[in-house]
Order: sequence, then C-alpha cells, then structure tokens
Amino acid sequence: MGRYGEIWGDLSLGFVLQAVRFVAERGYALLPQYTFDAATGEWRHLRERRPKRAWLSDLDYSEGAMRSKRAAGGGAAGGGRGGGGGGGGDEGYAAP
Repeated sequence: MGRYGEIWGDLSLGFVLQAVRFVAERGYALLPQYTFDAATGEWRHLRERRPKRAWLSDLDYSEGAMRSKRAAGGGAAGGGRGGGGGGGGDEGYAAP
C-alpha cells in the first residue's frame, strides 16, 4: 500500500482516487464555468467574488516601516503579479 495508506487509510485513498478519475474523465465539462489566471496559476469559478489577492511583493519596508505599494499607488496594475493579482474571475482564460 505504501505511506499514504498508513497515514490516511484505505477509505480516504479510495475517495481521492475516485476524485482524480472523475476529474480526468469529466473535468472538461466544467471548464466553461471557470477562468484561469496564467500569471498566478489560479482557477476561479465565474461566480466567485473575492477581494483582490494581497501579495507579499506588494509590501515595502525600504523606509523602515511596512507600507503597501498598492495603497500608495505603486507597483503593477492591480498590484502584484500578472496585472490582475488573481482578481474577481474576469481575467485570464475562459473556455469557449
């Protein structure tokens, strides 16, 4: 069985394997409901609304205190990576 079975047990392993098989066989049917941000590697549901992600790269300590580049207006558009920072799901890849 190996290490996974020793830690999680056979039932958990079976569940994970079924989930992987489901996604491998039928995941393509779910793609139209998601967007993909290639800059961050994030998949988001079209209806998911979250605030823009905060990145550590948005923080600046150069003046001896923590400052947010986003709040100060600096950095890339959207603050952070890829010009969107993993925003509300409107950017990136949308399956046809």
